[in-house]
Order: sequence, then structure tokens, then C-alpha cells
Amino acid sequence: MIPKPFLLAISLNLLVASCHDNFKKESFEEASDELAEFINEQFLEQNLSFFPKRSYKNIEVKKLEENLTKITVNIKEVEKLSAFRAFNRYNDLIGNMFYDYNIDSFGLEFIPYERRAYYNKRYFGISISVKGVLSDNSEQNCTTAKIVLTNYTPWVEKNIKCRSKK
Repeated sequence: MIPKPFLLAISLNLLVASCHDNFKKESFEEASDELAEFINEQFLEQNLSFFPKRSYKNIEVKKLEENLTKITVNIKEVEKLSAFRAFNRYNDLIGNMFYDYNIDSFGLEFIPYERRAYYNKRYFGISISVKGVLSDNSEQNCTTAKIVLTNYTPWVEKNIKCRSKK
């Protein structure tokens, strides 16, 4: 027979384990002024909700599992940029959240793969990839960037509710 205090300890441990640490609101940093400005320019000034429900001129919206939304903002330059210049341009645009990039024959990916921020009561991940830089093998005649924002707000809210039950 298992003693009651031991059963209680197991139950509490299972309850604590069910709240996923990756989506605590503390794991998201406050948006910088540059990131807030980028969001306002891309979404609010176009009379869009912060995370729109359909595609627009340079914005693609995709619904993911469990109420997540993935928004891709496409930016096209008029020329091919060097990898260094492209990294600095897009990193500056969102407040220098990334510290480096990897480049291969297809383009460059910002490092780390995803950064997390919150703005206007929304929690999201940001990743950036760039194609058509001077040193890649793409046949693009200009540089294009994809800035991807994944709205994790439903998961953060779920985590907050889970933690409040403890």
C-alpha cells in the first residue's frame, strides 16, 4: 500500500509537470521600440489586427495547430545586398534581436533560429531568412527577406491558466 503523503506528492508533481515551461510569459522579452515600430507599420497602419486572419499585399497568414497563427512578412529589395548588409538591415529593423547568421548556397538564416517577444498583450516568436544575397547561388536578381512571426499567445494564456491552478 502506498502512503497518502507519497500519493499527494506524486499528484502535485504531475500537476506541476503539465505546465510547459517553454511558454511562460517570462520567456518572452518586451519588444524594443524598433520592433514595436515594425509591427505598427506592418499591421496597425494598414488597419489590420495585430495578427490578421487573411493574407495581404506582403503578408502571408497561416493557421497552425492549437490556435497558433504564423505570419510571414515579405520584404523585397531593389538590388542584391551582401550577407552582412542584409543581416544588419533586417536585424536593425526589429531591434537587433539576433546575434549572427548562417549562410549557405541558398541564403542566410538568422541565429538563433527564433527569438521571443511580447507587444500589446501578444506573445510571439520571430525568425528571419534571407534569399538573393551576393554570395548565394540563387538566381534572384534582388534580396528578399521573410520575417516570420508566430503568435504563441494562446499557448502563453494556457500556461498562465495552468500555473494559476497550482
